[in-house]
Amino acid sequence: MRCNVAVRADARAGAATVSGAVVGTPVVADLEAQVVNAVYPPDFGRSTGSKPGFGIRGILTFVILMIVVAAMMEWWRWEQGWTELEAQVPARETLSSKPQLKVPPDVMQRRITHQVAPDYPEAARRAGVQGTVLLDAVVSVEGAVTQLNVINGPEALSPAAIEAVRWWRYEPYIVNGERATVGTTISLKFRLPN
Repeated sequence: MRCNVAVRADARAGAATVSGAVVGTPVVADLEAQVVNAVYPPDFGRSTGSKPGFGIRGILTFVILMIVVAAMMEWWRWEQGWTELEAQVPARETLSSKPQLKVPPDVMQRRITHQVAPDYPEAARRAGVQGTVLLDAVVSVEGAVTQLNVINGPEALSPAAIEAVRWWRYEPYIVNGERATVGTTISLKFRLPN
């Protein structure tokens, strides 16, 4: 026995009807049970009576905004903390500004612990510029070069000389049993290969 059964489902209403079969037969009862227990896809469309909400975009925008505000507040607190710490540190006199004595270049040459060779500037190399750059230097109590002034030399070579010498380190110079800030003269020769 063959039975034509048509099942029509209305997803929005959540109802289904069975037609074309004799109600009460096992086949129809089974179909009715399946139709009643069927899972319909949700309706994501807005109904006319619903109010507009935040939605996922709105929630994500709010969360990102809150993270940015929190980060800015933490940065501000961090800056305030550093400002307070720096205010508590007593101001040190800059000993490097005034050397206690002038030391001859040959004496300071023997006290170098770290020396950086200058890079020959490419523009000076192409132009064939050579020469000696003479620098007036101040060496701190820690042995670091703190001030450099060009005394004499080609202008094209002076920046390279200053950049190299500022990385030089010396053994601290001792005066009367204490480390001292000293001044000295440094000369750097720039020669092109023949």
